[in-house]
Amino acid sequence: MNNNKLKVFTNKILAGNLYKENDTYIFNYNENTKDLVSLTMPIRANSWTSKKLHPIFQMNLPEGALKEVIKNHFAKIKKMDDLGFLELIGPYVLGRVKYKEIVEDYEQVNIHN
Repeated sequence: MNNNKLKVFTNKILAGNLYKENDTYIFNYNENTKDLVSLTMPIRANSWTSKKLHPIFQMNLPEGALKEVIKNHFAKIKKMDDLGFLELIGPYVLGRVKYKEIVEDYEQVNIHN
């Protein structure tokens, strides 16, 4: 749960990936997507980059006392930065944009007695 990479869905269809690299937030649209995540971020081949989390994603973050309660509750099991919050609450956000953790595929290991 700490890979800082999220799948972004628009109307239940994968729109792209959001991640943080070297203090920069990067959003890439999926090659075949047709739905925008925001009118201010039209579909394009180039990445959308920003030093701060893009406003369309910021609006889904909790604020104030609620943010602190969630942060304190989950801090021992996950990094509670902006992407951590989106990963945690992403499937439950109301609206057309939702978030899900990108899970890396690992080689299967068979254990025999």
